[in-house]
Amino acid sequence: VKAMDAEVSVPNDGGDQAKMEAKRVQMMDRLAAIDEARKADADARRAELDAAADPRENIRSFLAGFEERKARVEGEVNAHRSAVGTPDAKPADDLRAALDALQADVIAIERSVAEASYFLPAYDSRACTAAVDHLKKTVAEATAELLPRKKFTFSKKKKEATASGTTKADGEKKEKKEADDVAAQLARVGIRTTTTGSTTTTQLATQL
Repeated sequence: VKAMDAEVSVPNDGGDQAKMEAKRVQMMDRLAAIDEARKADADARRAELDAAADPRENIRSFLAGFEERKARVEGEVNAHRSAVGTPDAKPADDLRAALDALQADVIAIERSVAEASYFLPAYDSRACTAAVDHLKKTVAEATAELLPRKKFTFSKKKKEATASGTTKADGEKKEKKEADDVAAQLARVGIRTTTTGSTTTTQLATQL
């Protein structure tokens, strides 16, 4: 009988450890679920804040939009240059309008960089400003290359008219000088001349 009592009093350590392990696993699962719920809630709140915030104040969003707009301007300039001498080339007036529109786009990009300078990191702000300056130069060079200014020249008729006017004026001055010289010579011999319009009369001077 004593032997049977000894067997009954031996504790079942294996069963207790299994129960403890099960409880531990259950607790860990519960903590993991709580942590996942907390992260999901934080992500949802962050998404709401991003949606409500001014998109211009989102650095990554601004830089991505900036690169997209810059690439579009550069692409259009290259397209206009490549079209020279091909059927795709635009008439001068249309090309001028297109290049003017690109200049306006660059000015708008420059304005957006200035407005974003208060939240952009200093490095990104300087990089964007330098890129805008390069865009300005690119569009200006394309305009000068594709739409060169015509040199100002006098027309043949204007040159002839100017030459004719100069010749006539010089002739009138010469005739007047010759007439004055003749009048002076006549006056020395006592003959006085009077000019009225285009008529010149002469008369002997009366000696007193």
